[in-house]
Amino acid sequence: MKWSMCTTGWKEHSLEEAVAVARRLGLDGLEIWTGHLAEEKGRNRTLTQVRDLLHRLGMAVPMLSTYANFSPGREAESLAETEAAMRQAVALGCPAVRVFAGTKPFAQSTAEERERMIAALQQAAKRGEQYGVTVAVELHNNTYADSIEGVETLLAAADHPRLRLIFDGFNLYVDGRDQLVALDRLYRWIDHVHLKNYRWQPQRWADSVPVSVFTGDVDNRKLLAELVRRGYRGFVSFEYFGEQAESCVRQSLDEVKMIARTE
Repeated sequence: MKWSMCTTGWKEHSLEEAVAVARRLGLDGLEIWTGHLAEEKGRNRTLTQVRDLLHRLGMAVPMLSTYANFSPGREAESLAETEAAMRQAVALGCPAVRVFAGTKPFAQSTAEERERMIAALQQAAKRGEQYGVTVAVELHNNTYADSIEGVETLLAAADHPRLRLIFDGFNLYVDGRDQLVALDRLYRWIDHVHLKNYRWQPQRWADSVPVSVFTGDVDNRKLLAELVRRGYRGFVSFEYFGEQAESCVRQSLDEVKMIARTE
């Protein structure tokens, strides 16, 4: 099992600053928000230079994170955003690009909307096949991929080897779902894991307090123990935002190494 962090939580900082934090913490990789790559281009730093910097530091890029969502009417725009990220992924030696499945809960989607989503994800996966890049749908609340039923409906119907899943157990918790049950049902699609924890305020989300992965409301010990039992060897990305992000990642890394050893 390998450890990274998401730079989506570092939007107010440069990629260089996020790299420095990842290096300081001894992480194996960095999951990079594509907005950071756009900023680097604005600073006249090429993708080759970014790749070489990370290579010198021994740091992989397991995922490029977009906000493409393939909502009905936005399929072409989302595909273009995803394909642009695929080209960046190839340049960085990155195997996968993160996308979302719509912007509303699966239970509120219509059969027609689901069919359109499945067709759009299939098209993205076929494009990924051309680039040798995987399309990774994030399991996220308020998307079609917010539950076991939602993920199974989309990924089983799309049925493409380049279409995979980012598992995020805390997003399941927000909707009152059991992450271990979901892990068992969805494991065959999982290529990447997001890990975080909060002292959650369901009525006032903004007041929720980010804490290390073993000290919040979700039992991530059991989740990691199950991943170890199953022989999961992919990346687990710590996903934190705000002023406490670095301290949460640091403490989380100390905690997880008690259960899963870094390879």
